[in-house]
Amino acid sequence: MRKDRYFFTVNILLLVIIFIGFAPSFFLRPINYEEPLPGYLTIHGIASTLWFVIIVLQSFWAQTKRIHLHRKLGVIFSYLTPIITFSGLWVVYHRIQTYFDQTVEKTPESIAFQLKESMLIWGDILLLVSFGVLAWLGYRNRHRFPFHKRYMLVSSVMLAPPALVRIGKFEFLQIGNNPGLSGSLYSVAIPILLLLSLLVYDRYRLKKMHPVSLGGLGWYILLLVIATLLMKTGIGAEILEVIR
Repeated sequence: MRKDRYFFTVNILLLVIIFIGFAPSFFLRPINYEEPLPGYLTIHGIASTLWFVIIVLQSFWAQTKRIHLHRKLGVIFSYLTPIITFSGLWVVYHRIQTYFDQTVEKTPESIAFQLKESMLIWGDILLLVSFGVLAWLGYRNRHRFPFHKRYMLVSSVMLAPPALVRIGKFEFLQIGNNPGLSGSLYSVAIPILLLLSLLVYDRYRLKKMHPVSLGGLGWYILLLVIATLLMKTGIGAEILEVIR
């Protein structure tokens, strides 16, 4: 019987996405920038990178039936979830301060920026909270392996959009002449394609759609709808003004 390499392969792909997306600003920063990253960004970057490296190792141990190594590393792995979630929210907090600094004057340009930026901020918040909840569910279901590995994969997909936004803005990968739109297309389409591939895998392996896989795709689409509505209605920007 052939080994099941799906989860291992997708986790490697996610690691590659993270490396490519953040190579200029994080992994290769000394080459591209003189100023160092602030501490909170460094902590979040290191923790997130460790997540994707370790999840590749975890899927490799599981694929090769070295469950004892998988379980030992899983204990360390579990501590990364709160670090990534709360450091990520701290990053968003600083982004909100920048947002306020750039929307002091109410001009048509600043209002347009305000609405777009509010969508991105709320999108990041929703993705980080979703990641934390899904990773926790994955840990809680560690003895139900079909649920466990799907929860962990879907939680990793929730961390990918910021890297995909940056990849979409690379000149040689850009779609069209609008870097912002191209980045948005990457961050929306690729996670959906990855989650759809999980459903195709389920259909092939299980002859049915696993509830975690189906729920993961539905939840990601719902997050997109919520973030878009917060922007279109202006509610997202209004809430940010209230907490100012």
